[in-house]
Amino acid sequence: MARHLTDQQIQQYVLDMTNDELMIVEHIRLCEECKTKAEIFQLMIRAIQQQQTPAFDFDLSESVLAQLPSPRKNFSLDNIMICLLVLVCILTTAVAVYIFRNYISSIFAGITSRVMYLILITVISFLSVLCFQMYISYKKKMTILDHY
Repeated sequence: MARHLTDQQIQQYVLDMTNDELMIVEHIRLCEECKTKAEIFQLMIRAIQQQQTPAFDFDLSESVLAQLPSPRKNFSLDNIMICLLVLVCILTTAVAVYIFRNYISSIFAGITSRVMYLILITVISFLSVLCFQMYISYKKKMTILDHY
């Protein structure tokens, strides 16, 4: 080899001596300058590994949590109205099913199976599109939040 190894090649050799190319191993074995650099990198790695991991003399998570505002339960009028609307819809549907329970079977008796399948496919497709759009909207909002 006409030129010396780069620092990156020497560092890779020092970090993983088992997977090096034969050319790099031979060069380090024969070249005193690159061999010296490899030994210096090995000493640096050993010195870094021998250092103690830094530790705080206080609990960092407690001090950060103490500065955060405490969560409060927020029962806004919007949430109460939504719950009431859902409850009214469920009750209205339940009352309608109870009142017309004798006629429900006759409602579907005149519909052929093909029409029933078309209705079912349409409803499933519509719900799938709505769920997909809701998921895309969610991902966009999460991406925007990630940038803050």
